[in-house]
Amino acid sequence: MRRITAKDVVSIQYDIALNSISNFTRSFIESSKARVVVMGLSGGVDSAVLLAVLTRALPRDQVVALIMPDSRATPEEDVEDALYLAGIFGVKHHVV
Repeated sequence: MRRITAKDVVSIQYDIALNSISNFTRSFIESSKARVVVMGLSGGVDSAVLLAVLTRALPRDQVVALIMPDSRATPEEDVEDALYLAGIFGVKHHVV
């Protein structure tokens, strides 16, 4: 198997990759017969990307974000970022 290089990464057609990932996600969730997808939303890059993929793959009312800060370790800015993302993407969310 050929190794992926930095040149490969910068030459990816991201719109095609996003469509492929979104289509796979939609198909997987539909085949599972799930009515709602619940995800953890931290406000960081990884969960923001997942939220973008899920809201592209599914109706927004089928995506619920849980924001689960730890008062001993989670900066308030992270919670604010997570709330902002939930608002921008228009998904139901709960801070727990």
